[in-house]
Formats: sequence, C-alpha cells, structure tokens
Amino acid sequence: MSVEIRAIREEEREECIQLWCRVWGGESNIPYFSKYFYGDVEWLPYYTTVAVEDGVLVSAVHICKRIVPCGDYHLTMGGIANVATLPEHRGKGYNTQCLQKAIAVMEADAMDFSLLFTGINDYYARLGYETLPGNLYTGKIRPELLPVPSPYHVRQAKAEDIPALQTLYAQYNSRRPLSVQRTPAYWRDWCKVSTESLPEGITVAENAEGTVVGYLRRGHFNSA
Repeated sequence: MSVEIRAIREEEREECIQLWCRVWGGESNIPYFSKYFYGDVEWLPYYTTVAVEDGVLVSAVHICKRIVPCGDYHLTMGGIANVATLPEHRGKGYNTQCLQKAIAVMEADAMDFSLLFTGINDYYARLGYETLPGNLYTGKIRPELLPVPSPYHVRQAKAEDIPALQTLYAQYNSRRPLSVQRTPAYWRDWCKVSTESLPEGITVAENAEGTVVGYLRRGHFNSA
C-alpha cells in the first residue's frame, strides 16, 4: 500500500468533490462543493491537502483564504473547510496528517490565524486550536404574529440593486470583527450575485424615496 499526503492536482478536483459529496449529502451537493474550486479567486492547489492511497483520494482538508477586519487592522484568515475521510479509510490518521500539512501551509503563507466551525472541539484542540466562546440563539415565530406597519417597502431584489447591496455590506461590516471583505469577484463567483445570476431569496427594504437601506438573503443549505 502506498500513501501520499500532498497538495491536490488540478485534474483531481472532480474526484475530491465526489469525495465530499459521498461524505456529506450525495450528488445534490455538487454545486455547493464545486464553488470551493471554481468560485474562489483566492484558491490555489496547495490550499487543498489530500491523502491518496494507492492512487485514490481518500481524505481531504481545504483552506479558504479570506481578508477580515479586526479593529483598525485587516488580517488574513485561513478558514478550514471540508475536513473529510471516506468511511472505509477512517482511523488511519489521514485527516490528522492533512490538517498538519494545512497548518504548515498557512504558516508558510503568513496567514494571521485560522478559524473553523466544529462540534468536535477536542479533535482540533490537539492540533493547537482553541474554542472561542459564543452564544447560540434559537426561536420560533408565533403563527399569530402579524406584520406591523412600517415606513419601508420590502420586495424581491433586482439586478439594479446589486451596487446598493455591495455598498450596504461594506458599510455594515467595515469594522465588524472577522467579516469577510468581499471583492467584486467574490460577489460574482462565491456568492453568485451578479446581473447574470441574481439568486432567488434576496429581499430588500427601501424607504419612501426608493433608496435600498437593507437586505436579507434566505436559503436552505446542506453541509457538514
């Protein structure tokens, strides 16, 4: 048996997407996982570490490079995503080795910190990650709750609203810690928000003068 822990090769991207889909949710998740390779202008092959056993991809770890604000500064974040191993190859330490290599890549690229979301904190703590305290809020909308009168008009977003959405996002998040700085390419390729592909589920609120002053995107997401 031969095993390699290395950067993915560009011709292996589709095999990696199939790996992620097999671990999480099946073929319906192909568009979701495809954007990590084809919708991220920051992606480089060495940002995806894979374990290859006898020529087959069996484990993978992905780095998402993002610029985020922190007070008066902007930091480079390495977001860890899509940590997965095929069920029949688990328990061999492949994910741990992929994570260790990913950490070395982030250090070599001088990323300021790494962030991930998980429910198995101890698994990542042994590699140096620490738990960031936070609050989780849940709630239910009462069925009898009626809309209240408002000076704002809420409607489906249109293509001509896109500049306003981008401006609102930038203003709202200019000093909000750890919010991703969205370039035009990020809006177009990662968020799929452009005049050619404005997704459903975006509503805007406009005031009496017709100026867009807020927006909301809703949707259903399947992931780990």
